[in-house]
Amino acid sequence: MRRLFTRLAFPLTAATAVVVGLAAPAQAAETKLSVTTLTTGPCIGRQDVTAARSASGTVTFAWHQPTLLLGLPLGCSARLTLRWRNTTTGVTGADSFDIAFGSVGCDIPICIAYRAATGPGRITADLVSDLPHQPGKAELDVTD
Repeated sequence: MRRLFTRLAFPLTAATAVVVGLAAPAQAAETKLSVTTLTTGPCIGRQDVTAARSASGTVTFAWHQPTLLLGLPLGCSARLTLRWRNTTTGVTGADSFDIAFGSVGCDIPICIAYRAATGPGRITADLVSDLPHQPGKAELDVTD
């Protein structure tokens, strides 16, 4: 009997792990996306943006204080664009900002914040730069 239990225990444990692993994760009310980019000056910067479900059918995008990752803060800036798309309805939007890295132009935790009327559905967002960069990507479900 012990041998039968031992032989069945591993396959049952493995099957349970697969079923649990395939379960859909709970959708968070907010998510963060970041872009790491070269700049116009001798530095590399990172910009974090939090995307959060807000009022019915909208997403709030909060641009955090830019981070200087490497270099001297001498004229280090980049034009960053946040593009979003509602993959359920096809509605799209985009906003661009010139961001300075390593400057004291923004001394509060959230430098830019705005609400986008995305409508209900699955929202994908991309954060890109006009210079060589590693883009940020995120997905968020918005309800009515």
